[in-house]
Amino acid sequence: MIHAITPVSKYSKSKRKWRLSNGGTIRLIHLDAGDAFNKIQGEDLSHIFWDELGQEADPQVVLRARSSMRTTDPTMVPKFTATVHPLGPGSWWIRDYLIIKSMPDRIVNGEFFGAQPAVWVKSTLRDNPYLSNPDQYEQELRASCFGDESKIAAEVLGEWGQITAGFFGSCLSVERSMLPGDFEIPWYSDKSRSFTEKTKADWCWIGGDWGTASPACIVLISQLHEDMIVARRRLPQASCVCG
Repeated sequence: MIHAITPVSKYSKSKRKWRLSNGGTIRLIHLDAGDAFNKIQGEDLSHIFWDELGQEADPQVVLRARSSMRTTDPTMVPKFTATVHPLGPGSWWIRDYLIIKSMPDRIVNGEFFGAQPAVWVKSTLRDNPYLSNPDQYEQELRASCFGDESKIAAEVLGEWGQITAGFFGSCLSVERSMLPGDFEIPWYSDKSRSFTEKTKADWCWIGGDWGTASPACIVLISQLHEDMIVARRRLPQASCVCG
């Protein structure tokens, strides 16, 4: 693509850098949270193009990179451009600070970017004119979600606000699984009719599912030894409360 735009540009494989015909340079950098800012500290970056922005779980990495955006050319306006999927370690801060703050295709002064003009554009695979067979690609993308409706909604339809949790993703929901704030794990007496932490733990389990999805899922399960009302529902003895 760069050769098509600037045919006389040159690429240095060892430095992963393009030297353009007008004297400008484009550097290709792989960043991770550990040393992300060290690679560009002190640089004068007029433009940043960030692929898979949602892989950055901490927004500070992105903000520190943006702090190096400056130029001495009065005719040039620094610009930050990024692509992102609705699911990912950093999708929470992108959703909270940008997506829900404005409508798509509408320029706003985003507080996250220091009150600088910002805009987000929603798109799906159907907006990619270069896909030779979008129907086949969508089928493969759906299959890769392995029946997780949240992942399908996010990765195929481009919907934000989805929650997925690996193995449990298809069976958990906020409406069914969120325990009320005043819920307390019941205490049961042991054979000697005494109440101890051990007897409380005998009927309570915590499970975790990390997998490859984000966020991870932590499940609390408590078996009831007597009828109990949870979230305005009466649960019979021996029921398992899972949240």
